[in-house]
Amino acid sequence: KHIVKASNMPSTLYLFPGKISKLITTNHVDEEVESGIANDEKGNMSVMVFPSQHNTIVKYNLENMKLIGNLFSNNISYDQKFSVIFDESIQLIFVNDNIIFLDNKKGISINGGGDAKIEFYSNDSKIIKEVIWEENKFDVEIITDLEIKGFNFF
Repeated sequence: KHIVKASNMPSTLYLFPGKISKLITTNHVDEEVESGIANDEKGNMSVMVFPSQHNTIVKYNLENMKLIGNLFSNNISYDQKFSVIFDESIQLIFVNDNIIFLDNKKGISINGGGDAKIEFYSNDSKIIKEVIWEENKFDVEIITDLEIKGFNFF
């Protein structure tokens, strides 16, 4: 979703590269508004946003996620601040190989733009084992897309 600030001048909004579906342009009260769609010679898509007294919202799905085993992966590059919203069933993601627990958050924001490798499991494969260490009990949770037959602490 992109939010284009109100302006008396038309503007061009460059969309994320990749296969795009369910593109819709709305106003601040979620009513569909007119816009123009263009593709450049490299296949990059953009939306012409017409002048408006209110913010314009451009929403779409980015469909070019790669599925390798149980792991969805996508590289996103954008030169401005952007956010990635996930389905509520996704609780754990990786951004540039760093783990992020979403908990009750809807997604993440990449301030200043840049490149981000986004990954998440299509089905979480969790193993939870109770561990005793120095008379203390606690749970250890392992999430992986590989098969684990056992583990030990040394």
